[in-house]
Amino acid sequence: EQRQQFSLAVAAHGFEAKVELDDGGTLGQKRFRGRIAPAKQEGFVTLIVDNTEQVLEVANIKKARLALTDELIKAMQKQRLEKQNAVN
Repeated sequence: EQRQQFSLAVAAHGFEAKVELDDGGTLGQKRFRGRIAPAKQEGFVTLIVDNTEQVLEVANIKKARLALTDELIKAMQKQRLEKQNAVN
């Protein structure tokens, strides 16, 4: 499951995400909203929050989802169109 989460983070880099951690730990914060940065190592996800990198341990993520933005909608529409064209 951790491998799948890491793969999703790699595929979604550049998009905005909302992440909630089980435990705020050393970061002192449980909720984050930021842009997913390219993955640096397995088992961790990097978010850019207010121009600061926040490295979050995948095992500590309670809930995460992509934020619905115009950028995400355009990317999904483009992907859907490419799939339709591939079928035709």
